[in-house]
Amino acid sequence: MQGKKGSSDIAKQTADIILTDDNFASIVKGIEEGRLLFDNLRLSIAYTLAHLWPEIFPIVLQFTLGLPLGLSALQILSIDLASELPPSISLAYQLPENDIMRIPPRHRNDRLVSRPLLIYSYAFIGTIITAGCIISFLFVYQYHNVELTDLFFTADNYWCREAENYTISNGNVLTPSEQINIKGQAAAAWQITLVVSQVFHLYMCTTRGASFFRHPTANLVSIFAVVIEILLLNLFIYTPFAQFFLETQSPPNEVDFSFFLQ
Repeated sequence: MQGKKGSSDIAKQTADIILTDDNFASIVKGIEEGRLLFDNLRLSIAYTLAHLWPEIFPIVLQFTLGLPLGLSALQILSIDLASELPPSISLAYQLPENDIMRIPPRHRNDRLVSRPLLIYSYAFIGTIITAGCIISFLFVYQYHNVELTDLFFTADNYWCREAENYTISNGNVLTPSEQINIKGQAAAAWQITLVVSQVFHLYMCTTRGASFFRHPTANLVSIFAVVIEILLLNLFIYTPFAQFFLETQSPPNEVDFSFFLQ
């Protein structure tokens, strides 16, 4: 119903749609905005869920295999409440793709959080990021000549301030301070890999199906969000104040870029 011309108040109350500008093209624009809102919400949810599995898996490794903890509780909070907030919010400003009005309407029973979305976030992207985090984590220990077999079921008695000297398989003896330093470096490597992987994942989320290179983002908010995320990551990893609370140490330079080798 047209809202400006020849419409009584009773007619407006019974109408399903009122065009406030009397322009029927507004219906198409409204449908496009509704689709964009739904798509952007799904993108933000998919992006956010993807980093949950890499955060849970260190705890799984500690409980099942007794490995040193890959992420401390404060590290997880620094990721969820700081590093990952700007990128996830930036997806709300994503512009529509060119074919958004050519795709069929979604079914009325479609859910915002669907089974394919959960499979994508947890089983696909989440697994890839987790694998990268494990590689970086173990790379730090390998850098210090600590083999994987040296880590099994050591979390309770070693890698903490109350630990005793630990003789690894090659005969080297690690003092408690050395154990804490290595564990902190490995935890930092896990966090770096997770956050940097999410930067790449963010730009994967900017398109529904087309390649990012064929549909480059025009969302300037996401660019600023990534800059903020990287600055926060450097703050948490490389400043002594944050290292004290997060129980991390600056990883070796070789590990900083290990995600390029995955």
